[in-house]
Formats: sequence, structure tokens, C-alpha cells
Amino acid sequence: MTSMLDSYKEDIFESSYDKNDEMTTSSLEPTNGGPLNNTSYNSYVDLFSCASLRIAEDDWNSLVNSDVKLAVQVGLLLLRNNKELETVLEVTEKQFEEQKLRADHYENQVKNLNELLNQQTDVYSSLETQILDLSNKYKQLLDDCGIYKKKNITLWRRVEWLEKECEEYLEEISFLKKEDTNSIAEESLECLDDRTPPSFENSDKVDTKLLNRFESILEENDLLKERILDLEHDNSILEEAIQRFDKNSSETGETKLSSVETFYYASPEKNLAVEINSQSGVKATPTLQHYHELFAEIFQKIKMTRDGT
Repeated sequence: MTSMLDSYKEDIFESSYDKNDEMTTSSLEPTNGGPLNNTSYNSYVDLFSCASLRIAEDDWNSLVNSDVKLAVQVGLLLLRNNKELETVLEVTEKQFEEQKLRADHYENQVKNLNELLNQQTDVYSSLETQILDLSNKYKQLLDDCGIYKKKNITLWRRVEWLEKECEEYLEEISFLKKEDTNSIAEESLECLDDRTPPSFENSDKVDTKLLNRFESILEENDLLKERILDLEHDNSILEEAIQRFDKNSSETGETKLSSVETFYYASPEKNLAVEINSQSGVKATPTLQHYHELFAEIFQKIKMTRDGT
């Protein structure tokens, strides 16, 4: 501003000096063809110089005042603009900081989401593997259920076969009882029909023999009854095992079937049938002693299977 004012001041002075020079040159020229007067010329120059100086000072003061006012107004405007710019800058800085904080927050959220996605992918992969394992186990369980159903059918057949065998043994025992009673009656009739009646000593011997025979038959009958009860007990054990297998075939079928399988495979149908047929010979005329031996062997096998299970 000072440089502009100085240049403007110099321009004003130069213009005033140019005017004074023109006036002096014009005043030095003779008017109306008359001679030049020195006193008038000097007074005129003094007046003109004073007037020009006053005019220049007034112009300068007016210009300076107007320039100062303009400068003040411009300064105030600049100050206001600077304040507004400062407030705008502060607001923009705050917004920029907030955006930075938001960007950092969003970056952290993105990182957390990526970690969650990685964890979820791992979980999903583990779940897929578990689903495959479960499907394979389900297929194995279905196969095992089919096998256990077949084994259950074979066990029921085995039980039915044992029941039939028990019925046959009971029929044979009743048949043997009838034969024993008939043989005792025939022996007693033969003793009574003899022409020469036996002496008292011989009759005592016959009575003792008959009594001993009858007692032995009763004892054998009791033994047969006990063995039949044991067979029925074994049959009930088999039925309980089959019922347990039916109840728990889906959960623990293998462990609970092992005891039944040992009994089943320890005495299969064919081996027992072959032993009974080979040792009994003709079924029409079996002897009581022979059946005792067969029952003894059968019960030994059953006890062995019990001890094994």
C-alpha cells in the first residue's frame, strides 16, 4: 500500500510541476504585443505556486484519506475472510480427523470380519467332515442292523429248535417211564406165575431187587426232571438275551450279542443233531441209560458254554 501511495503522490507532483511550467512560460510571453513586466511575473508565480501547492495538498489528503478508508475496509474484509477461512479449516480438519477415525474403525471391523469368516470357514469345513463321518457311520449302522436282524432270526430258529428237542425228550421220557412200569409188572407176574414158588429168601431177594430197581428209576426220573428244568432255564436265558438284543440292537448290539453268539456257535444245530442221531441209533427202541448219557453230554456242553460266556 505504501508503495502504491508513494507512486500516486509522485504522479500528482509531476502533474502539478508540469502545470506550473506551462503557466510560467505562458506568463513570460508578452500580452497584446506589450513589454514583459518582472514584478507582475514574480507575484503571479508566487500566487500560482501557493495555489498549486494547496491544491496538491488537498488532493493528496483526499486521496490519502480515501485510500486509507479503502485499505481499512479491505483489511477488515480480509480479516473476516481469514476468520471464516480459519473456521472452515478447523471444521475441515475436524471432519478429516473424524473420517480418519471412521476409516480406522472400518479397517478394524473389516479385519474382525475377515477373522470371523476364516473361523466360520474352518467350522464349516469341520462340520462337513463330521457330516461325512456321520453318514458313513450311519451306513455302517444300517449294515450292522441288517446283520443283527439276520442273527436274530437265526437265534429264534435256534430257540424253536431247542423247544422241539425238549418236547421230543419229554415224550421219550414218558415213553421210557411206561416201558419201565410195564417191565416191572411183567417181572412181577412172571414171579407169581412160576410153578415152583420161590423160597422166602428168594422172595426177599426179588423184592429187594425190585425195590432197588424202582428206586433207581425214580432217581433217574428225578435227574431227568432236573435236567429238563435246566434246559428250560437255558431256553429262558436265550429268550432274555434275544429280547435284550432286540431292545439294544441300535446302541450296544455287538457287546450284548457276544454272549448269545458264543452259546450259539459253541453248540450248533447240526453238531447236536448228528451226536443225538449217531449215539441214539434207532429212536424207536432207545434205552434209559443211553438217554442219561446223552443228557449228561448235552448239559456238559451247556455248562461249558455258560462258563465261556
